[in-house]
Amino acid sequence: MKTINWRKLTPPEFLHKDEELLKELEISGFIPPIEKEYFHKDGHRIPIILGGATLYGSLGSGVAFVLDITERKKAEEALRLSEKRFKRLVEMLPEAVFETDINFNITY
Repeated sequence: MKTINWRKLTPPEFLHKDEELLKELEISGFIPPIEKEYFHKDGHRIPIILGGATLYGSLGSGVAFVLDITERKKAEEALRLSEKRFKRLVEMLPEAVFETDINFNITY
């Protein structure tokens, strides 16, 4: 079995938070899912979601999950840029543009 040193995978700005999470794991036996980054073996950063729990009755054992959310982050950024572009275009129109909810309250 290969051992992975998570400290080597973790960018420096996340190390303090990881130490806090390990203390929480010791106390509660659970790490709620969090977003952070790890270093890829080639050095670039990968956005991830990480969570885990200890296995009761098994001294020092636990289970964790690490999900690569690179594609989700790319999609979020593309949506953010699209919204920004749309808002800029609407604000440049010479006519008044507005949006209402079902009760005709102006929402934009």
